Amino acid sequence: MRGSAFFFLIASLMLSSACSKINDTTVMNITVNQGPAAYNIPIISSLDTGTTIATIPVPFDLDALIKLQNTRLSSKNVKKLRINSINLTITDTVKDVTFANFETLSIRLQGGSLSSNVLATLNVSDSQVKTLNIPVNATAEDLKDIIATGDLKYVIRGTLRKATTKVYATTTSSTFRVELEL
Repeated sequence: MRGSAFFFLIASLMLSSACSKINDTTVMNITVNQGPAAYNIPIISSLDTGTTIATIPVPFDLDALIKLQNTRLSSKNVKKLRINSINLTITDTVKDVTFANFETLSIRLQGGSLSSNVLATLNVSDSQVKTLNIPVNATAEDLKDIIATGDLKYVIRGTLRKATTKVYATTTSSTFRVELEL
């Protein structure tokens, strides 16, 4: 009787280990990078709250980004997709063209007729920085359906401290966490 109980215990442990290994091969989490996408922030004279600052087309080939890390999987295997980070960089080399004119920024992702909740927000300091890492909201939603539309745009809204007097040449880049499943 003791022998069969020992055998059953060993068999259960082996089966549990095998199931764990099967799960490791069918679920995969990867990080993909989108960017940099170039755009221009136009001259903005409005200091009103909620001004649309820019609508940025986002080139995003999810299949290609997944295949770089795993050739067996594609966008059809995406279970969830969440944003990890968003960066804005002013590429204009003029020294006084910085984010100092901006007070607040919020970013949404739009795809076709779908729009996300606010993904990232920032109260911009009054400093002469050319790069902003905009913190992603902890509750950033699953963006799988929006990404699937293929026609992606970041919509940046916010307020300005003072009006801009020239066009800002800028880039945006992002990282996404993709949960894939066979």
